[in-house]
Amino acid sequence: MKFYLVIFLMLFPVIFLTAPATASGEASEEFIVVDGLYKVRIEASQWEFKVFDMNLAANEGYPDLSIVGDTIKQEFEVKHRVEFSEKGANVQFNLYSRDVQHGFSINELDVAVAMNRPEPGNEFGAATSVERTLPNDDVTYSSFCHIFCGLGHPDMKVKFVIGEGSFEAGPYVFYAAILINVGIFGMTLRSIITKLDSIPSE
Repeated sequence: MKFYLVIFLMLFPVIFLTAPATASGEASEEFIVVDGLYKVRIEASQWEFKVFDMNLAANEGYPDLSIVGDTIKQEFEVKHRVEFSEKGANVQFNLYSRDVQHGFSINELDVAVAMNRPEPGNEFGAATSVERTLPNDDVTYSSFCHIFCGLGHPDMKVKFVIGEGSFEAGPYVFYAAILINVGIFGMTLRSIITKLDSIPSE
């Protein structure tokens, strides 16, 4: 009985409290398209990409986010997951580095761009722009930094969901890893409890 109680107490916070965030696939927001073009501003710094909807900003009266403060910019920022509902539209990535040289790559769209590091006294490096046409399929692409920029370099990723997106195995792999680890821990714990129970009491 003790064994099952311990397993339940371990599983409850891990599975049930983390499930909603994992199942939703992180925060997402649909970008707006104007005249068949998505305009996306991406600011890279160690070790994250900040992604901004430039069409939404322009509609709200801020066509140039380079000259506004961080508080206003946060209104147009989307983290980790960007949704493009209109398949086959064009997307323009405007890329800026805030510190060292970073890269921005999406293999499926044939994008691999090096960002310019800022000159002394400037907040951003010179803009690098690239425009691509999105596919007419429901797919999900991941972008990543392809220029090593320090310890957090592998965490610099953003998902781009076109249309309905494609199947993502990530949440299922996450749950499988949890279950495997809990199983290993459970077998170890059961072995320990069995050995403790077999010790004669004096």
